[in-house]
Amino acid sequence: MLKAHMSVICRSPLFSGIKTEELEQLLNKCFHAKIQTYARGEVIAHREAPVEFFVLPLKGRIAIVSERSSGERIIDIMREGVPYGPISYYSGAKRWIVTLEVLADSVALLIPHDIITNPCSKSCGMHVKLTENMLGIVSCSAMQLDLRLNLLSYKGIRERIVYYLLTQSSLNGSLRFCLPLNRNEMADYLNVSRPSMSRELSEMKSEGLIDYHKNNITIIKPDLLAKMTGEYPLKPRE
Repeated sequence: MLKAHMSVICRSPLFSGIKTEELEQLLNKCFHAKIQTYARGEVIAHREAPVEFFVLPLKGRIAIVSERSSGERIIDIMREGVPYGPISYYSGAKRWIVTLEVLADSVALLIPHDIITNPCSKSCGMHVKLTENMLGIVSCSAMQLDLRLNLLSYKGIRERIVYYLLTQSSLNGSLRFCLPLNRNEMADYLNVSRPSMSRELSEMKSEGLIDYHKNNITIIKPDLLAKMTGEYPLKPRE
């Protein structure tokens, strides 16, 4: 079953710079990773539960959910090939700070959390590269948290939408991109009501700032949008 997903696994930033044949050895012999399938509605990890493994999505749709006591849900969607769990584990708490909920039938690679702290006795070059890659992933995760905090610092609904769209544009390296969230999930992520968000999107389209069809977005006037928030969340790629 592992071989069926090697194309996705090889593209993961966690295994960047590691040859396919070395990666198969790493997964099978060094830390015995396993493939797990999940049905829609299943929970992979509960908030406050001990982190026993990192989750690397291979197929499907898995949500990162933080639910407040008021019932409000903050959602993000896990990206294919990007492991989740290192920040929760290496922060010292070693417990999940969110819940991982399956939104559609999914497949994930479960990686033991001690792959960095307890490498194999050979201390081979693959483990050195793995450590470097993990540091990069943790840094990117920290950057994503910073972006989220910046987004929530904006009080207005339009400003939050603009900041989110500019972030997605920068991450995709284009003014045309597909949103990873549906409308309900996006409203949860922005911490705004779905009707208010939809109304703002419609008005922005009427004003010629953006265009969209379903989840496909085109930013027409990026400079005007940037003025609304006072910044680009990330420097656009060349």
